[in-house]
Amino acid sequence: MNTHHKASLDFTIGGTSAARITLLAALATAIHVAEGALPALGPIKPGFANAIVLATWQSHGLKAALMVNVLRLLCGALLSGALLSPRFGLALAGFALSSLGLLLAPKLAARGVSLMGVSVLCAWLHMAGQLLALGIVFPHFPLGATAPWLLAYALIAGLATGWLALYFVRTPKEA
Repeated sequence: MNTHHKASLDFTIGGTSAARITLLAALATAIHVAEGALPALGPIKPGFANAIVLATWQSHGLKAALMVNVLRLLCGALLSGALLSPRFGLALAGFALSSLGLLLAPKLAARGVSLMGVSVLCAWLHMAGQLLALGIVFPHFPLGATAPWLLAYALIAGLATGWLALYFVRTPKEA
């Protein structure tokens, strides 16, 4: 009887192959790193890598989207040299709350909330997580003066990211 087992990378997460998740995470990471190279708009970035996460959720489900998002966060931080920086702490806080939005997304979608609506919710939660982290680390940071502007920016970024995600999940006939 053969008791030897071959090691295999052929596994799935939420029904999606590891290879597909890896490719989606690599694409999201590439977009994340490219955004970091763009001229800064102050402390904010568009967050277009999140369109890949949203498209993954729409096409492959919650577990696959969360895995793509975790890999994008970690690989993006490693490639940009920010893994143990305050910037990573802010990104992690935003990631935590926007992941809550992804966890709520299936229930919201069942109630008629569109991918665009989920995108805006996740963008707002991401920004709220970053603002909470800033408030904890820097208690004298003027959150009251900056929060409305940053949340307005999150609305615009969420709409743009949602539009991109919709573009990515269209079938070839619709494109």
